[in-house]
Amino acid sequence: MSPGGPPADRDGVPSASLYKVGDDEFTAIDRKEGHGWAYTRVVLPVRLEAGGPERMAVTYTVLSKEPTEIPPSRKYLGRVITAARERGLPEPYLERLEGQCCVGRPARMTGRDEVMARPFR
Repeated sequence: MSPGGPPADRDGVPSASLYKVGDDEFTAIDRKEGHGWAYTRVVLPVRLEAGGPERMAVTYTVLSKEPTEIPPSRKYLGRVITAARERGLPEPYLERLEGQCCVGRPARMTGRDEVMARPFR
């Protein structure tokens, strides 16, 4: 999401939501995420609590990364912020999301839609 890495609380512990997903459900997720052509699965160790046992988690990462970060669309970022609020992720993380640039459509000053990066707020 942002060059600062995963969201973290004041002790530096990353915050996220994890879901238990069955093997049969990965087919739908793979299709949605463009597995094999846009994204690939990566298995990483995570801890549900600081000092707790490690578990393996699957995430998706872009196959062909651009040299600079591409901002998300305004619609997608709005969905991420809503989901983060619903899951009770820390306020500093929510503030960081809300301050992130996204791609949006400004007022039609030139008579045609222009796409530009701007803060979500």
